[in-house]
Amino acid sequence: MEGREITVITNHMLVNFCEQALKKKSLYMWGTYGKPITSSLISSKAKQYPDRYSPARIAFLKRYTDGTTVGCDCAGLIKWALWTDGNIYGKIKYSSKTDRGAAGLFDSAKEKGKIGTMPNIPGIVLWKPGHVGVYVGNKAVIECTLGSRGDGIVKTPLSSAGWKYWLKVPEVMYVENVKRKKTSLAERLRMLLKF
Repeated sequence: MEGREITVITNHMLVNFCEQALKKKSLYMWGTYGKPITSSLISSKAKQYPDRYSPARIAFLKRYTDGTTVGCDCAGLIKWALWTDGNIYGKIKYSSKTDRGAAGLFDSAKEKGKIGTMPNIPGIVLWKPGHVGVYVGNKAVIECTLGSRGDGIVKTPLSSAGWKYWLKVPEVMYVENVKRKKTSLAERLRMLLKF
């Protein structure tokens, strides 16, 4: 489905998606994006990326082919959100236009900067060579990783991964929280009647 029209999601939708994904049983699988782990998925990815799937890792993953665990990699978490229009229960609709790894996400970003200049906007993507995560606010990141911070989709402290840069994904519309002034019902009705 290469010609799929790209739907823009908001940064708040991306954060919500990542928080929902965090609740799912997941394991890190290079080259995947939220698909249930099956024997055929493991075989396909092991053939596609032989250096990323050791015999021990393949054997481990095969223990989780009951349909309740999803496979994902770091950029796959973001692609999964984009390809379901931010709906964790939505059907995954592949788009070659947004099929980017960590380096591709960095290269495609029009807005980015060194980590010390990161705006405090949930949904900002954090980057270091070979890895990305999503800043979700309160100095926390949701990322899909394999290593000392976990295996699969995890929530980690912002300071734990040595992030180098922040970036805004072009297909994500970044809006800051707008604090609403408390208004009475009568005031709201008057404002509505003006239109």
